[in-house]
Amino acid sequence: MAQLAVSEAVTLKNILVATDFSVASASALAYVIPIAREYHSVVHVLHIVRPSEIDLALTEDEDDISQEIPVDAQHQLTLLEGLLDTVPHKIWTREGNIATAVRDLVDSEHIDLIVVRGKRRIGF
Repeated sequence: MAQLAVSEAVTLKNILVATDFSVASASALAYVIPIAREYHSVVHVLHIVRPSEIDLALTEDEDDISQEIPVDAQHQLTLLEGLLDTVPHKIWTREGNIATAVRDLVDSEHIDLIVVRGKRRIGF
């Protein structure tokens, strides 16, 4: 039987985990940690606040709600950072379109693997 020769080893220098702070996305992070340790990877955790979420939260009396959403996201990301205690990592928050934010981070940080697991959303 013929065997395939592999000329290059797999490298995963940068792994991106997108989170919506659901239990499912936290389990994705837990799944990535042993992979990151095995491959000596940097784990990039990304949360994106969509403009429509900010617009829906605004009322006439609450002009500054957009400032509260990133603060809450930072708090949640800090909690997730505790799971990454001994793994090299970077934490990112972005506002805007999900696909654009992910693509921009993939390009700028040379991401090798993207891991996403979240609650099902309709209409995005």
